[in-house]
Amino acid sequence: MPRRCHRHDVAGAIRLSADVVALYERCYGAPPWSETPERLRAHPTRLARPLTRPGFTAWTAHDGDRLTS
Repeated sequence: MPRRCHRHDVAGAIRLSADVVALYERCYGAPPWSETPERLRAHPTRLARPLTRPGFTAWTAHDGDRLTS
């Protein structure tokens, strides 16, 4: 199935936040990036900050129902 991109408002981004956090941990928790456990735990807070900005929009790529990097 081809990859699809989706645009999300705040509510849509909140619904995907657990998937985004899990993808971040898979991508950045291992070499070559190897984020520290503290930085990985802080990601949900960093992810939530932009949600308060007026006009917030997020784009995600999906392969079927799976969020991709």
